[in-house]
Amino acid sequence: MNPAKQSNETPISRALTLLRQCPICNTQYAAEMFRTIDEHDGANLLHCTCSVCHQSVMALVMTSHTGVSSVGMITDLTAQDIARVSRKSSITEEELLSFHSLLTDQHVFEQSVLAAYQQ
Repeated sequence: MNPAKQSNETPISRALTLLRQCPICNTQYAAEMFRTIDEHDGANLLHCTCSVCHQSVMALVMTSHTGVSSVGMITDLTAQDIARVSRKSSITEEELLSFHSLLTDQHVFEQSVLAAYQQ
């Protein structure tokens, strides 16, 4: 590898070479197409929308002393959606159980719908 190029490379730019093209239409991504949504302790949440097919990809790029790793997935979320959702707190176990009851118990579902309608 060219030493001059190596000194200008960041871990994120190296990781972006792994995310070279759209998984749907194979259009080559340019590094400037990626938007950083969040950064924390060597982890970067990135978003990119293909300029050809308009499909979006969300990727988590992590850097550490051992190297760079990334995981990405196709999404219908916009960068703004991801930023908004990532700031929300996690759901609690109680909320999860309540939602499960809502979906599985018709009486609980009916009560919930009526309560929301009466407000």
